[in-house]
Amino acid sequence: MKNEKWFEKEVSQIEKQLNTNAATGLTRKAARSRSTRNFGQLFLLPKRSPLGILLTLCSDFSLIMLLFFSLVSLLFGEFRSAMVVLVLLIGNLGTMVLLLYRARQYEDRGAASFYPTARVIREGRLFRVGCNR
Repeated sequence: MKNEKWFEKEVSQIEKQLNTNAATGLTRKAARSRSTRNFGQLFLLPKRSPLGILLTLCSDFSLIMLLFFSLVSLLFGEFRSAMVVLVLLIGNLGTMVLLLYRARQYEDRGAASFYPTARVIREGRLFRVGCNR
């Protein structure tokens, strides 16, 4: 059913394919079972905690290389340069986590007005349904 050109089909073909009736629509129970079985939550992005964001950032190659070089500096007795690199890395990580977390919050607030809605017929009555978060 993915990527079908519904606009090219006759109403009777669509009714037959979807096992419904255009005049009465689905029952609420049938619609609920179809939505959870077939689609679930298509438009929702997974929420990420600050710890999840930090773990994602820690897997960055440049960060791993800088940590490696600071450890090498410690092995060669360059304590001051190793500490400078570590302080800069921790400050950078903290700033990035804060910025990415706040950006995600703003994205969630802004996306609330863009959730898709549709007009559907349920048990012979017209309803407006949408993706609610």
